Amino acid sequence: MALTYKKAGVDISKIKQSQKAIGKLITSTHKLQKKAKIAHGFGHYAGIVEIPGGKMLATHTDGVGTKVVIANMMKKYNTIGIDCVAMNVNDIICIGATPISFVDYIAANKNDVPIFKKNCRRFSYRCKKIFDANSRRRNSNHARRNRRERICI
Repeated sequence: MALTYKKAGVDISKIKQSQKAIGKLITSTHKLQKKAKIAHGFGHYAGIVEIPGGKMLATHTDGVGTKVVIANMMKKYNTIGIDCVAMNVNDIICIGATPISFVDYIAANKNDVPIFKKNCRRFSYRCKKIFDANSRRRNSNHARRNRRERICI
C-alpha cells in the first residue's frame, strides 16, 4: 500500500483553492509595515522583506504534519526533526537566501518526553550540519536570483 498525501488527508487541490481565496486578503496587509517593505510575499517558497540598510530578509515556515502521521504509524520518530529542518532550509535556498537561524515549535496532543527527545536530537543534529555548512559557504548550489544580500529566519 503506497501512502500518498491524499491518503494521509492532504488534498493539494483544496490547498491551492484555499491559497487563492485568501491571497488577496494576505497581500492587502503587505503595505502596513512602515520600517520594512514586502519584496515578495504570499504563495512562494519564502517571503522576502526589504529591511533598513537595503538588506533582504527571507522568512519561511513549513511543517511536518503528514510526516508525523507516518511516524506515528511506524512508531519511528527520529526522522521528523531532520525532515523539518530540510524542508525549511530547502525552501529558503530555492530563492537564493542563506539560512542563518531556525524558528519552529512542537505541537503535540500529549507531552511525551522520549518522543520529544528523539525528535529534537535529530533536529539539533541537522541544524548543526546546516549552520556549519553555512559557515564554510557550502550549503547551497542554488543560483542567486537577486544581487541584494538575503538572510533568513
